[in-house]
Amino acid sequence: MNNWKILSQTLCFIFISVPVSFSQGTEVTVKDLNESPKSYLGQTIITFGTVLVSPLNTYCDGEFIVRDKLGNSFPVNVWVPMETPPPPPGIKRQPETPLMDKYVGKLLKLEGKVRFDEGRSALKKREIYFLQISNATDVK
Repeated sequence: MNNWKILSQTLCFIFISVPVSFSQGTEVTVKDLNESPKSYLGQTIITFGTVLVSPLNTYCDGEFIVRDKLGNSFPVNVWVPMETPPPPPGIKRQPETPLMDKYVGKLLKLEGKVRFDEGRSALKKREIYFLQISNATDVK
């Protein structure tokens, strides 16, 4: 009985500690996203492009886009912190958390779901969609 307990704990540890990706996203171009965002609403998609600060905003505004080589762009959300405060005196800094500036200006593979931005759509009086990113990796 004791061996079964050890085996189950070991298997549990392996399943918890090994990162597993069940990505089933559909590969979509930035151009297709821009032209027909409603057709991808709620779907997990994969796209490639360079993440940039939205042209009419500054980094602090937190509005970003993904742009492909042809100049097509589509809004994306902020998926990691913009900044982290320094630790209080006497507290050791935690391992570095990736920040948005690590991703800006880089060619990335982006995975996420297309979402409808209800708040900004109401303000701008037009439908606005964005890519809610769940994973971003460098393309080398």
